[in-house]
Amino acid sequence: QLVMDPNQMCKRARRSRGKMADICNNKHGLLKQIANGIALGQNECQYQFRYRRWNCTSSKRSIKKVMLRDTRETGFVNAIIAAGITFQVTRACTKGEQIGCSCDKRKKRKQKKKGPPLPEGEWEWDGCGENIEFGIKKSKDFLDTRYKKRSDMKTLVKLHNYVAGRLAIKNHMRTECKCHGLS
Repeated sequence: QLVMDPNQMCKRARRSRGKMADICNNKHGLLKQIANGIALGQNECQYQFRYRRWNCTSSKRSIKKVMLRDTRETGFVNAIIAAGITFQVTRACTKGEQIGCSCDKRKKRKQKKKGPPLPEGEWEWDGCGENIEFGIKKSKDFLDTRYKKRSDMKTLVKLHNYVAGRLAIKNHMRTECKCHGLS
C-alpha cells in the first residue's frame, strides 16, 4: 500500500478539471512515473526511519494516523514523496521514457567538431542534461494543484514541505562525466 495512491487520487480528480485531472485522464505514462516516484519516496522513508519507533511503515492504519497529525514525520513524508516524484519523472525524461519532455537545453553546450583541439584539461559536453524543471513542474501539477486555493496553516506547511523535497533533489544534482574511450 502506498502512502499516496495515485489511482485513488485520480478517482477523485477524474470528474474535475485542471492539471491533475489532465494527468489522470490523458497522461498514463506520467502517472506510472508518479506512482514509481511515490514508491521510491516511501522506500527512502523506510530506509531513513529504519531504526526509529515509527519506521515509515506502509500499513494503512498506521500511515493514516501519522499523516493526519502535524508532526515532523508527516513533514518528512510529504517532502520525501515530492522528492521521489521529482526524481523519477526527471530520470524518465532523461532516459527518453517520458513523452513531452527533452534533455535540459541549458546543459547542451556542444562545441563545433572542426577547429583546434581543446586546451589541456578542457572537455566537450555531449550529453543529455537532466531536465529537473520538468520533474519539478509535474510534481507540482500532481501534488500542489488541489491545495492552491486553500491558505490555512496546515496546507501552507504541506506545500512548504513539498517544495523542500523538490529543492533537495534540485540542489543535490551534479554533472557526472563518463569517459567513452580514447580519441
